[in-house]
Amino acid sequence: MSLEYINVSDNHLFALPELPASLEYINVSDNHLSVLPRLPMSLELLDAARNALEVIPDFPERDDHIIRIFWLNQNRITAIPESILGLSSDSVVNLRENQLSPRIMQTLLQQTAQPDYHGPRIYFSMSDGQQNTLHRPLADAVTAWFPENKQSDVSQIWHAFEHEEHANTFSAFLDRLSDTVSARNTSGFREQVAAWLGKLSASAELRQQSFAIAADAN
Repeated sequence: MSLEYINVSDNHLFALPELPASLEYINVSDNHLSVLPRLPMSLELLDAARNALEVIPDFPERDDHIIRIFWLNQNRITAIPESILGLSSDSVVNLRENQLSPRIMQTLLQQTAQPDYHGPRIYFSMSDGQQNTLHRPLADAVTAWFPENKQSDVSQIWHAFEHEEHANTFSAFLDRLSDTVSARNTSGFREQVAAWLGKLSASAELRQQSFAIAADAN
């Protein structure tokens, strides 16, 4: 018989051997793992929460007949492979309470809010565990990304959206994003965000999806 299930949670493991290709369920939560070996193609559920993971391997290739669930919350993950977006739309990836950079979070938010997005549901924390209760007006947070000669027009457009659901949470996300090294020093980064915000202002569906994702990840 091939091995399909492994549960070694709540131990003192610092490393794992190569995983059998037949594995469907892996529970390695509550250990001291900093890396994971290559994930088997047959994998359906991985619980690696509460470890010391800094990086994660590529996700298995898309298979619309397999719902994959990954619990990777409460680690030290700073980056994620692009293959995460190739998982099926019924799959779930929990990345809450990690150390993802604001730029990565903004990229995830932007990509998963596209109307033609058919990837997994991805959950991540945007406030590093801090609860933000005071937010400046949405229009102010948005216009800060635009050149001064465009701010008046942008402000008028976005003022109309300030009472939409989760607008305050989205405003707080933009402020956190602006207070990063990437926003201050990376060439073209502010222009990229401004272009994305322009798309949101022109599409109610895309805007509502982005607001909802920001609230879900907060």
